[in-house]
Amino acid sequence: MDALIVGLNTDDSVRRLGKGSDRPLQNQADRAAILAALACVDAVSLFDKDTPYEIIKAVRPRIITKGRDYKQKTDVVGWDLVESWGGRVELIDLLEGRSAALE
Repeated sequence: MDALIVGLNTDDSVRRLGKGSDRPLQNQADRAAILAALACVDAVSLFDKDTPYEIIKAVRPRIITKGRDYKQKTDVVGWDLVESWGGRVELIDLLEGRSAALE
């Protein structure tokens, strides 16, 4: 069965990762609700650790995605796990004015 599961940093982990004093822009409940409302999203999983490695290990996705601010797939947390069971990493384009990494 195919499913789209989105791993989402908790507010505490966003602050701990030093993504800026004004981050997150929306609280975790609101961010999760917005993502869960998308028809293509089957589940949202909040994680409080600095990386989603444990979620990746538990869910065993066939594909993980990150923005192209990551230069190569080996920069993506969990790439090794996903490739070990035959999956792949996809780096997706960022959108000017829409992607926080470009701000």
